[in-house]
This record gives sequence, structure tokens and C-alpha cells, in this order.
Amino acid sequence: MKLFVGRASCIDCHSGPLLSDKRFHNIGVPQQGVNVPTEGDCIKGNARCDCVTEGSITCAPWGAQSGLARLRDGKLFRRDGMYSDNTDPATLVAYQAYYNPTAEDLARQKGAWRTPSLRDVARTPPYMHNGFYRTLEDVIWHYDEGGSVAASGTKAPELKPLYLSPRDRADLVEFLKTLTGAPARTDFLPAAQP
Repeated sequence: MKLFVGRASCIDCHSGPLLSDKRFHNIGVPQQGVNVPTEGDCIKGNARCDCVTEGSITCAPWGAQSGLARLRDGKLFRRDGMYSDNTDPATLVAYQAYYNPTAEDLARQKGAWRTPSLRDVARTPPYMHNGFYRTLEDVIWHYDEGGSVAASGTKAPELKPLYLSPRDRADLVEFLKTLTGAPARTDFLPAAQP
């Protein structure tokens, strides 16, 4: 835990009751893995996955950049006045980046993904948005290296090599395993009705 909240700085993004700041960050994950389709999977004109048509980004997972654009441009969401009662400057900046993104906002969103909760993390492999890392040891190695050079977009400036010892890496993995709890009780719930 000392490494998690101290020198490794995991707590910077994995904080609060869910161990997530719920913000988007580019942590330098390569855009490959079990959940990333290849060009062979994505034929021209396929609405769900098209790697061939120029300008299409549906094949590679772009996280905040395409997700926020789809929400912004969609017709299924109530967007007007979303932050109208909020005077928090950080929220107003987020509102501006969401509705009227500058080129800098778009560049920052590329490759950024929302910080996931670490609760029960030992039960949820593979890791990262694309399943690139198979084990918690792989994830710790990723952060220890300061992310991948094969990442999409610009990595978060706070992502730097940690220079952890093998013992430090093993200790962090063991700490992450302690975040797994017993399954929730369900015996007090009413029986399902036919």
C-alpha cells in the first residue's frame, strides 16, 4: 500500500471508494490486443468496424475522442444545459472540451480512456481497454516502464518510468490482489418471480 499511495503514485488516478477518479487519461497502452479488430476483420462499408474507408476510426479503439464525439453528436442524449447549474471552473472547462473541442482537446482525448475501478481487479483479466495485458504483473510492468512507445495519441505527462525493483513490482501485485472481496450476499433478496 505504501508504494500504491507513495512512490508509484497509483492513487493519483485510482482514488476514492471505487479506486477511480472517473477521468480520462492516456496511459500509453498499445492499440493492439484481444479486443482490437484487425483490418482483415473490418471490411469497407461495415458500420460497426471499417478500417478501409478513409477517415474511419472505428477499427482502432480511440476512447474519449470517439466516445465523446458520438455522445456529443448523438440524438439519444439530453445534452443541453448539462452543466448549466455548475459554476466549478474544472467542470466548465470539461464542458467546453466536450461541446466545442479545440484541436488541443481532441489531441488530448485521443488514446485516453476512463480510469477503471480496481475493486476485484484480480478477477478481471485481461487488462486495459483492449485486453493487451494478460496479468497484473504485465500491468505493473507497463507502468514501471512509463507506458508503451507504441501508444496512440500523447501520453499523460505524469506517466514516467517508476524504476521499481522486482520486489516493489511483486508487492504492488500482491496489494492489488487484496482489493478483491467476498462475493456480495444475495440471500436477503426476494426470489425471482416467473
